[in-house]
Amino acid sequence: MRISSETYVFECSRQGCGYRIVRDEKGEIGQVRFDLKCPKCHNSEFKCLGKGDLRESFDLVVPTSTIDFDNINPVDLGSN
Repeated sequence: MRISSETYVFECSRQGCGYRIVRDEKGEIGQVRFDLKCPKCHNSEFKCLGKGDLRESFDLVVPTSTIDFDNINPVDLGSN
């Protein structure tokens, strides 16, 4: 996944929380948003701090796991 647009940082406005969300939606410094919810303190007021911390191109690495289809055992339904 690649993100190649400007990003902006929005910080939870609850005193002492400090949780930040980086969004690819433009915001003006000091702008207050009420459509985001803080996963840390559940406050729904965020203040824009300006352009974000993410690099212009950001690579997201997703770990992959391999499945050995030769060693799959059938599972009996209802067994514990």
